[in-house]
Amino acid sequence: MKIEKSSLAATLLEIGEDNAAVLLIRSPLPDQLDTEHDRAALIRLGLDADTVDELIATVVEVRGTRDDAEHLSRTISRRYADLVEQWVSSRDSEPT
Repeated sequence: MKIEKSSLAATLLEIGEDNAAVLLIRSPLPDQLDTEHDRAALIRLGLDADTVDELIATVVEVRGTRDDAEHLSRTISRRYADLVEQWVSSRDSEPT
């Protein structure tokens, strides 16, 4: 799975792993990390394997929550637009 390097660094900062966050940002790792391919490189930053796995899970969960919220927002916006269009259409077709 792909995750953003900046999201992982932000999560590290939130849990007080400032040094690891700085090392991650300064690392030659790509801006988009592959959780399977880049896992070993993350461990070499000084975090134990369990911590790396928990961080990845946290970032994936947060991203999923944001994706769900954005999807819900778009769905509600489309539904609202449809209802307004129906209301305007029905008003326009009413005899005056």
